[in-house]
Amino acid sequence: MTFITARVGTLSNEAIVLPPLEEASVIEIRRTLRQAIGSVWGSANVPEAADKFRPHVSAGYFEEDGAAAPYVTAVESVTPEPARVTVQEASLIALNRDHRMYEWSTRAVAPLSRS
Repeated sequence: MTFITARVGTLSNEAIVLPPLEEASVIEIRRTLRQAIGSVWGSANVPEAADKFRPHVSAGYFEEDGAAAPYVTAVESVTPEPARVTVQEASLIALNRDHRMYEWSTRAVAPLSRS
């Protein structure tokens, strides 16, 4: 089990995201999962470049073009305390945008444990 503390949301190109206060634990989980995938598929077949990862929790996605101002205003208008989230598993997903929105299906689940 892993704990992630996220801070107030920020906007990316297509989403509202909650970045972790401490990125190292999220990066380590991803690195370990990529090594596991590479040990089965071969390191050259691990999807997505390791250096393009930006640790975050997605709070919402945009599916239409439009003004960002209302979302920026909403995100900047609150100053909540960081939220601590318990993460019990990591999912390997197949992600696509075939219908103008992100869709995914779970391919495998890995429990997270400190034991």
